[in-house]
Amino acid sequence: MNHKAVFLLFSIPILGVAARPSPEAAYCALLDPVADLAASQSPTNSVALDVLERVALGRTAEISVESEAQVGRTQKQLRDPAFSWPEVRACALRKIGETGLAEAVDFLRDLKRADVGTDITQEIWVASRVALRDALLRRIEDPQLQIEFLENTLMEPEMSRAATGHWAVDQLCDRGSLGSLVVIQEAIRKRRNGQRDDDEIAFCEARIRVLYGKPDRVKALASVLNLDKAGENPRLTSWTIEQLALMHLREAHAELDRFANEIAKMPVASPGRERFLRFREDIRISPRASER
Repeated sequence: MNHKAVFLLFSIPILGVAARPSPEAAYCALLDPVADLAASQSPTNSVALDVLERVALGRTAEISVESEAQVGRTQKQLRDPAFSWPEVRACALRKIGETGLAEAVDFLRDLKRADVGTDITQEIWVASRVALRDALLRRIEDPQLQIEFLENTLMEPEMSRAATGHWAVDQLCDRGSLGSLVVIQEAIRKRRNGQRDDDEIAFCEARIRVLYGKPDRVKALASVLNLDKAGENPRLTSWTIEQLALMHLREAHAELDRFANEIAKMPVASPGRERFLRFREDIRISPRASER
Protein backbone atom coordinates (compact mmCIF):
# COMPACT_ATOMS: atom_id res chain seq x y z
CA MET A 1 0.00 0.00 0.00
CA ASN A 2 1.32 3.44 -0.87
CA HIS A 3 1.04 5.39 2.35
CA LYS A 4 1.77 9.09 2.01
CA ALA A 5 2.58 11.46 4.80
CA VAL A 6 -0.31 12.81 6.75
CA PHE A 7 -0.34 14.95 9.83
CA LEU A 8 -2.50 13.25 12.37
CA LEU A 9 -4.54 15.41 14.64
CA PHE A 10 -4.44 12.94 17.48
CA SER A 11 -0.95 11.43 17.30
CA ILE A 12 0.84 13.50 19.82
CA PRO A 13 2.97 12.37 22.68
CA ILE A 14 0.97 12.80 25.92
CA LEU A 15 2.37 13.47 29.35
CA GLY A 16 -0.95 13.14 31.12
CA VAL A 17 -0.35 16.16 33.35
CA ALA A 18 0.66 19.52 31.98
CA ALA A 19 4.34 20.01 32.70
CA ARG A 20 5.89 23.25 33.89
CA PRO A 21 8.31 24.85 31.42
CA SER A 22 11.84 23.48 31.72
CA PRO A 23 15.09 25.24 30.69
CA GLU A 24 15.38 23.12 27.56
CA ALA A 25 11.79 23.88 26.50
CA ALA A 26 12.78 27.28 25.12
CA TYR A 27 15.44 25.72 22.91
CA CYS A 28 13.06 23.01 21.81
CA ALA A 29 10.55 25.71 20.85
CA LEU A 30 13.16 27.31 18.58
CA LEU A 31 13.07 24.10 16.55
CA ASP A 32 9.30 24.31 15.96
CA PRO A 33 9.47 26.57 12.87
CA VAL A 34 12.36 24.49 11.54
CA ALA A 35 10.23 21.35 11.82
CA ASP A 36 7.26 23.11 10.20
CA LEU A 37 9.50 24.11 7.30
CA ALA A 38 10.87 20.57 6.97
CA ALA A 39 7.33 19.19 6.70
CA SER A 40 6.24 21.82 4.18
CA GLN A 41 6.42 21.95 0.39
CA SER A 42 8.98 24.74 0.59
CA PRO A 43 12.09 24.53 -1.61
CA THR A 44 14.15 24.70 1.59
CA ASN A 45 12.41 21.82 3.36
CA SER A 46 15.39 19.53 2.81
CA VAL A 47 17.66 22.13 4.40
CA ALA A 48 15.37 22.28 7.43
CA LEU A 49 15.35 18.50 7.79
CA ASP A 50 19.15 18.46 7.54
CA VAL A 51 19.36 21.07 10.31
CA LEU A 52 17.14 18.96 12.58
CA GLU A 53 19.25 15.89 11.86
CA ARG A 54 22.47 17.71 12.77
CA VAL A 55 20.97 18.95 16.01
CA ALA A 56 19.79 15.42 16.78
CA LEU A 57 23.26 14.01 16.14
CA GLY A 58 24.97 16.69 18.25
CA ARG A 59 26.71 18.12 15.18
CA THR A 60 25.47 21.71 15.29
CA ALA A 61 28.96 23.00 14.47
CA GLU A 62 28.37 21.67 10.96
CA ILE A 63 25.30 23.88 10.41
CA SER A 64 26.29 26.72 8.11
CA VAL A 65 25.25 30.32 8.57
CA GLU A 66 23.46 30.07 5.21
CA SER A 67 21.43 27.07 6.41
CA GLU A 68 20.48 28.88 9.61
CA ALA A 69 19.25 31.84 7.60
CA GLN A 70 17.23 29.59 5.29
CA VAL A 71 15.39 28.06 8.25
CA GLY A 72 14.77 31.41 9.90
CA ARG A 73 17.33 31.25 12.69
CA THR A 74 19.77 34.04 13.48
CA GLN A 75 23.48 33.68 12.80
CA LYS A 76 25.08 30.92 14.87
CA GLN A 77 21.96 30.68 17.04
CA LEU A 78 22.00 26.90 16.71
CA ARG A 79 25.63 26.81 17.86
CA ASP A 80 24.47 27.57 21.39
CA PRO A 81 25.80 24.78 23.66
CA ALA A 82 22.24 24.16 24.87
CA PHE A 83 21.44 22.55 21.53
CA SER A 84 23.78 19.75 22.54
CA TRP A 85 21.79 18.96 25.67
CA PRO A 86 20.32 15.43 25.54
CA GLU A 87 16.81 16.82 26.09
CA VAL A 88 17.11 19.20 23.12
CA ARG A 89 18.62 16.56 20.86
CA ALA A 90 15.79 14.21 21.84
CA CYS A 91 13.36 17.00 20.97
CA ALA A 92 14.95 17.32 17.52
CA LEU A 93 14.46 13.59 16.97
CA ARG A 94 10.80 13.80 17.97
CA LYS A 95 10.29 16.67 15.54
CA ILE A 96 11.94 14.67 12.76
CA GLY A 97 9.43 11.90 13.42
CA GLU A 98 6.55 14.35 13.47
CA THR A 99 7.27 15.42 9.89
CA GLY A 100 6.11 11.99 8.67
CA LEU A 101 8.48 12.30 5.71
CA ALA A 102 9.91 9.30 3.89
CA GLU A 103 13.34 10.88 4.36
CA ALA A 104 12.69 11.08 8.10
CA VAL A 105 11.84 7.37 8.19
CA ASP A 106 15.06 6.56 6.33
CA PHE A 107 17.16 8.67 8.69
CA LEU A 108 15.61 7.22 11.84
CA ARG A 109 15.62 3.64 10.56
CA ASP A 110 19.30 3.83 9.59
CA LEU A 111 20.32 5.48 12.87
CA LYS A 112 22.55 3.33 15.09
CA ARG A 113 23.05 3.67 18.82
CA ALA A 114 26.68 4.59 18.22
CA ASP A 115 25.59 7.48 15.98
CA VAL A 116 24.16 9.43 18.92
CA GLY A 117 27.45 9.32 20.81
CA THR A 118 27.79 9.28 24.55
CA ASP A 119 24.42 9.67 26.21
CA ILE A 120 24.35 8.69 29.87
CA THR A 121 20.67 9.63 30.05
CA GLN A 122 19.76 7.25 27.18
CA GLU A 123 17.11 9.83 26.35
CA ILE A 124 18.40 10.48 22.85
CA TRP A 125 18.34 6.86 21.71
CA VAL A 126 14.93 6.23 23.27
CA ALA A 127 13.54 9.32 21.53
CA SER A 128 14.86 8.07 18.21
CA ARG A 129 12.99 4.76 18.54
CA VAL A 130 9.72 6.49 19.40
CA ALA A 131 10.28 9.01 16.59
CA LEU A 132 10.68 6.19 14.07
CA ARG A 133 7.33 4.64 15.06
CA ASP A 134 5.71 8.06 14.99
CA ALA A 135 7.02 8.76 11.49
CA LEU A 136 5.78 5.37 10.26
CA LEU A 137 2.38 5.96 11.85
CA ARG A 138 2.01 9.35 10.20
CA ARG A 139 2.53 7.76 6.80
CA ILE A 140 -0.56 5.60 7.19
CA GLU A 141 -3.76 7.24 5.98
CA ASP A 142 -6.43 4.74 6.96
CA PRO A 143 -7.50 5.25 10.62
CA GLN A 144 -8.14 1.53 11.16
CA LEU A 145 -4.71 0.65 9.80
CA GLN A 146 -3.24 3.20 12.19
CA ILE A 147 -4.94 1.40 15.08
CA GLU A 148 -3.66 -1.95 13.85
CA PHE A 149 -0.14 -0.55 13.58
CA LEU A 150 -0.28 0.63 17.19
CA GLU A 151 -1.77 -2.63 18.47
CA ASN A 152 0.87 -4.63 16.62
CA THR A 153 3.52 -2.44 18.18
CA LEU A 154 2.21 -3.33 21.63
CA MET A 155 2.20 -7.03 20.86
CA GLU A 156 5.87 -7.13 19.94
CA PRO A 157 8.10 -8.95 22.49
CA GLU A 158 9.41 -6.77 25.33
CA MET A 159 7.47 -3.78 24.01
CA SER A 160 5.23 -3.34 27.03
CA ARG A 161 8.06 -1.95 29.17
CA ALA A 162 9.77 -0.02 26.38
CA ALA A 163 9.25 3.68 25.80
CA THR A 164 7.83 2.84 22.37
CA GLY A 165 5.23 0.66 24.06
CA HIS A 166 4.26 3.48 26.41
CA TRP A 167 3.93 5.75 23.38
CA ALA A 168 1.70 3.24 21.58
CA VAL A 169 -0.54 2.91 24.65
CA ASP A 170 -0.97 6.66 24.84
CA GLN A 171 -1.70 6.87 21.15
CA LEU A 172 -4.52 4.34 21.43
CA CYS A 173 -5.96 5.87 24.60
CA ASP A 174 -5.84 9.35 23.13
CA ARG A 175 -7.72 8.20 20.05
CA GLY A 176 -10.55 6.82 22.16
CA SER A 177 -9.92 3.35 20.72
CA LEU A 178 -12.34 1.31 22.79
CA GLY A 179 -11.71 -1.80 20.69
CA SER A 180 -8.04 -1.71 21.72
CA LEU A 181 -8.76 -1.73 25.45
CA VAL A 182 -7.94 -5.41 26.01
CA VAL A 183 -4.60 -5.05 24.21
CA ILE A 184 -3.88 -1.88 26.20
CA GLN A 185 -4.72 -3.53 29.52
CA GLU A 186 -2.52 -6.54 28.78
CA ALA A 187 0.40 -4.32 27.76
CA ILE A 188 0.15 -2.17 30.88
CA ARG A 189 -0.17 -5.13 33.25
CA LYS A 190 3.00 -6.65 31.78
CA ARG A 191 4.88 -3.71 33.30
CA ARG A 192 4.24 -5.33 36.70
CA ASN A 193 3.98 -2.06 38.61
CA GLY A 194 1.02 -3.00 40.79
CA GLN A 195 -1.21 -0.09 41.70
CA ARG A 196 0.52 2.19 39.23
CA ASP A 197 -0.63 -0.10 36.41
CA ASP A 198 -4.19 0.00 37.72
CA ASP A 199 -4.01 3.79 37.79
CA GLU A 200 -2.72 3.90 34.21
CA ILE A 201 -5.51 1.64 32.99
CA ALA A 202 -8.10 3.79 34.76
CA PHE A 203 -6.60 6.93 33.22
CA CYS A 204 -6.72 5.35 29.76
CA GLU A 205 -10.32 4.26 30.24
CA ALA A 206 -11.24 7.79 31.32
CA ARG A 207 -9.74 9.24 28.13
CA ILE A 208 -11.55 6.70 25.99
CA ARG A 209 -14.86 7.56 27.67
CA VAL A 210 -14.32 11.22 26.84
CA LEU A 211 -13.64 10.57 23.16
CA TYR A 212 -15.34 7.35 22.08
CA GLY A 213 -18.19 7.80 19.61
CA LYS A 214 -17.81 11.58 19.49
CA PRO A 215 -16.77 12.86 16.05
CA ASP A 216 -16.08 16.43 17.23
CA ARG A 217 -12.88 16.12 19.25
CA VAL A 218 -12.90 19.73 20.45
CA LYS A 219 -16.42 19.45 21.87
CA ALA A 220 -15.66 16.07 23.43
CA LEU A 221 -12.60 17.43 25.21
CA ALA A 222 -14.29 20.69 26.16
CA SER A 223 -16.97 18.71 28.01
CA VAL A 224 -14.34 17.87 30.64
CA LEU A 225 -13.62 21.55 31.33
CA ASN A 226 -16.63 22.02 33.53
CA LEU A 227 -16.48 23.61 36.98
CA ASP A 228 -18.83 20.93 38.29
CA LYS A 229 -16.68 18.02 37.07
CA ALA A 230 -13.12 19.14 36.37
CA GLY A 231 -12.00 18.80 39.97
CA GLU A 232 -13.02 15.15 40.20
CA ASN A 233 -10.14 13.88 38.08
CA PRO A 234 -7.30 16.46 38.03
CA ARG A 235 -5.09 14.31 35.84
CA LEU A 236 -7.80 13.98 33.21
CA THR A 237 -8.43 17.72 33.31
CA SER A 238 -4.75 18.57 32.84
CA TRP A 239 -4.55 16.07 30.00
CA THR A 240 -7.58 17.70 28.37
CA ILE A 241 -5.98 21.13 28.60
CA GLU A 242 -2.83 19.86 26.95
CA GLN A 243 -4.77 18.05 24.21
CA LEU A 244 -6.77 21.16 23.30
CA ALA A 245 -3.64 23.31 23.26
CA LEU A 246 -1.76 20.90 21.00
CA MET A 247 -4.56 20.85 18.43
CA HIS A 248 -3.56 24.41 17.41
CA LEU A 249 -7.13 25.18 16.43
CA ARG A 250 -8.88 28.48 17.12
CA GLU A 251 -11.96 26.74 18.51
CA ALA A 252 -9.83 24.56 20.80
CA HIS A 253 -8.00 27.55 22.20
CA ALA A 254 -11.32 29.35 22.65
CA GLU A 255 -12.47 26.54 24.94
CA LEU A 256 -9.31 26.92 27.01
CA ASP A 257 -9.89 30.65 27.32
CA ARG A 258 -13.52 30.04 28.26
CA PHE A 259 -12.53 27.69 31.09
CA ALA A 260 -9.77 30.02 32.31
CA ASN A 261 -12.27 32.88 32.47
CA GLU A 262 -14.77 30.75 34.38
CA ILE A 263 -12.08 29.93 36.94
CA ALA A 264 -11.10 33.59 37.25
CA LYS A 265 -14.71 34.48 38.08
CA MET A 266 -14.96 31.95 40.92
CA PRO A 267 -15.64 33.63 44.28
CA VAL A 268 -12.64 33.66 46.59
CA ALA A 269 -14.50 31.50 49.10
CA SER A 270 -15.49 28.86 46.52
CA PRO A 271 -14.68 25.27 47.57
CA GLY A 272 -11.69 23.91 45.67
CA ARG A 273 -10.81 27.28 44.17
CA GLU A 274 -7.08 26.73 44.74
CA ARG A 275 -7.23 23.48 42.82
CA PHE A 276 -8.93 25.21 39.91
CA LEU A 277 -6.31 27.97 39.91
CA ARG A 278 -3.81 25.24 39.10
CA PHE A 279 -5.79 24.44 35.95
CA ARG A 280 -5.79 28.10 35.02
CA GLU A 281 -2.00 28.07 35.32
CA ASP A 282 -1.88 24.94 33.15
CA ILE A 283 -3.80 26.84 30.49
CA ARG A 284 -1.48 29.84 30.76
CA ILE A 285 1.63 27.75 30.09
CA SER A 286 -0.03 25.30 27.67
CA PRO A 287 1.93 24.57 24.45
CA ARG A 288 -0.15 26.63 22.08
CA ALA A 289 1.17 27.54 18.64
CA SER A 290 -0.28 29.24 15.58
CA GLU A 291 -4.00 28.63 15.19
CA ARG A 292 -5.74 27.30 12.11
